[in-house]
Amino acid sequence: MQQATSQMPKVRLFFANLGGFASFFARSPKRTDVLDKVVAHRLPTSSSVRWNFHSRAVNTVFEHREDLIRCFETMRDSGDFDLVTMREAAGFAMLLKDQDFKYVLTLFHNIMPHVDLLYAKLQKKDIDSVHIKGSIQQFQQDIQKIRVYPIPG
Repeated sequence: MQQATSQMPKVRLFFANLGGFASFFARSPKRTDVLDKVVAHRLPTSSSVRWNFHSRAVNTVFEHREDLIRCFETMRDSGDFDLVTMREAAGFAMLLKDQDFKYVLTLFHNIMPHVDLLYAKLQKKDIDSVHIKGSIQQFQQDIQKIRVYPIPG
């Protein structure tokens, strides 16, 4: 799945931006303090080799998107941060409001539970080729049923 999505520039950019959220807060205890106060939820730390990081990050950003916007706008507007932080916070706030970003976020929020389920099935030690084929077919059927409508706002 990761290799397939890495071939799509918009999807690669989406996951790069998604990883940027955690990096933004990891570089500063002061930023993390605002995150804790406004969002009251931490973002998963990034990992380029673990697909489940992407799943957790997608779900966290999807579920806390409005709070994250408020958090970034607080940092942008408070006057308590350096210019780089203010600029990056403003950029992240705009990104979270962007229709294309919200669409891809919603799409992957709907896809990830199926990816996680397939991943868990394929990690079993006693799985055989018949079960692998059946699991992949079920995954394909489930993904084909997904219809995504952008989240409002």
